[in-house]
Amino acid sequence: MNKNRNLLLKFIVFFSTILFLIVLIEILTRLSGYKPTTTMFKPHSNPYISYTTLPNLKIKAGEIGINTNSYGLRDYEYPVDKSPEVYRTLILGDSIVFASEVKFEEIAVKVLEKMLNERSNKKYEVINFSVRGYNTVQEVIFFETYGLEFKPDRVVICYCLNDPEPVGTIIGKRFRLLRNIKNAIRERLCFVDWILQRYYAYKIRKYQMKELQTEGEYDYLQSIHKEDSGSWKKTVDALKKLVSIGRINNIKTLLVIPPSLDRGILGENYPYKNIHLQVLETCRQIGLDAVDILPYFDKYTAQELQASSNDYHFNAKGQKILAEAIFNELKKRNIN
Repeated sequence: MNKNRNLLLKFIVFFSTILFLIVLIEILTRLSGYKPTTTMFKPHSNPYISYTTLPNLKIKAGEIGINTNSYGLRDYEYPVDKSPEVYRTLILGDSIVFASEVKFEEIAVKVLEKMLNERSNKKYEVINFSVRGYNTVQEVIFFETYGLEFKPDRVVICYCLNDPEPVGTIIGKRFRLLRNIKNAIRERLCFVDWILQRYYAYKIRKYQMKELQTEGEYDYLQSIHKEDSGSWKKTVDALKKLVSIGRINNIKTLLVIPPSLDRGILGENYPYKNIHLQVLETCRQIGLDAVDILPYFDKYTAQELQASSNDYHFNAKGQKILAEAIFNELKKRNIN
């Protein structure tokens, strides 16, 4: 009896100590000013879409405010019905277009919209139809499901070089419950979120170091663009679908290919020129208007355009160049 009582007492002391440490660490983390990350996504019933951004979201990613409209888009609340005098363009993409690294007014979509309206007597709406983590398949199906009702005159799809990746699993069906529990804990306990954020950053950095150390023996972006790759074939099929949707609905389509900054190299030694050419040639074969906007970035270094030393998304300067590149290419196509 005494033995069981002593064992119970030890358990109580142990768990009380753990609880005390958790509370203490949480208090210290909050006092440091750290705020937990709020999940941005919700699962979608269509497995090819997998997930969407939460609607009416108001969160902060570091110092950057992230707001979404009723469609989960990082943009204004545009009316679905378009006025006759409005020329409407939807920009499809992933985190490059969503641009959670910069302020809303600095994202390429809004810079482009401002440029179009300042330099023409027509009224232009450019809507940010991007979702972080999406691949080409998801982008096209998301557009087909929700974008067509906006009756766009043109669609621009921003092709990121990791777009042939398999459908994103940010909210996988099998692990949805566990992920929801994890997210709920992260949103309530700052120190758990702090640990997970640094763990994810470490994993990303480890992958990047592996990429740099292999010296061309293995390159992830090259591997997912192999002609016999299943993911590349699905990407091509998705682009064919976009062409078909455009023709059926009388929507002009354009694909743009910005550079990837993950190797930290732009200009003459940029390592992915062959992928740009491959995508361009594929688009030519399937009848999709496409342009390589790499030359717009050639006079800059990757370090000038990336969000931070550990984040290879575009900063505000990179977003502005992206907007200017799309603007010039649209102008060549007589959008004005």
